[in-house]
Amino acid sequence: MSKNQLNKNQKGLEIKPDELEVEMLYGYVDKEGNQFKRAVIREISGVEEEELGKPDIKNNAGRKINALLTGCVTRLIGENDQVLEREQLGENKWADIMRKLFLGDRDYLVLKIREFSFGDEMTIDSICPNCNNRLKVDFYTHEIEILPLNTDPFKIEFELPKGYMDAEGNIHTQGFMRLPNGKDQEIIDPIARRNEGIANTTLIARCVQELDDVKVNPQVFRKLSSKDREYLIKTLADVVFGPRFILNVDCVGCGRSFETGVHPINFI
Repeated sequence: MSKNQLNKNQKGLEIKPDELEVEMLYGYVDKEGNQFKRAVIREISGVEEEELGKPDIKNNAGRKINALLTGCVTRLIGENDQVLEREQLGENKWADIMRKLFLGDRDYLVLKIREFSFGDEMTIDSICPNCNNRLKVDFYTHEIEILPLNTDPFKIEFELPKGYMDAEGNIHTQGFMRLPNGKDQEIIDPIARRNEGIANTTLIARCVQELDDVKVNPQVFRKLSSKDREYLIKTLADVVFGPRFILNVDCVGCGRSFETGVHPINFI
């Protein structure tokens, strides 16, 4: 096949030679309830390199990931081969779709774009916490564990240990929340750099969709006990999916093992 010819995926849709189709763990759901799990990606170009270098983007993890996905994800394909295309929708609408993806899918797409653009080998610098030995850690991206999605990301039920007391003295404990998405990440990242408590309040307020019959707002979650707030944060953490960006490293200096974090967005 010549380089100018098009490949076809298993459904017969045309995939260009410089593109790759990958399947997300959950995907994007539109207003009509159509689910788009398959994404077509392309390699990183100078356009993305310049975009990622802008000050207002490079210092915000959410914006950095969104800039990469907006440029390198070209299409989303639905269960019945419905297709959403970046070129047809325009950059702004496409960026909004990328923001609505859950963090697990966003991280997974970053990983696949990194592999497609630069290969599956990576090297990171690390310091052993046991002996302070500086290490060069070589690894393959396929060594990164991919956590499966085991719940409805839009309806994670919870029951608070203590509960929220309203003005009449009633205690409210039950509700549900959703997993964080790219928009949440963009908003919370700069807040977390300044004040972790406010960042936790913001995250909880954005993700909790219902708490009994209480009208939820940031003030409600600011007044929750630390025990309840920690419970909600942990509940979200326990059901995350996608790449687990943690590597097990054996120190050549002291021979002990330790864990170190890595995220491909930092190597793009």
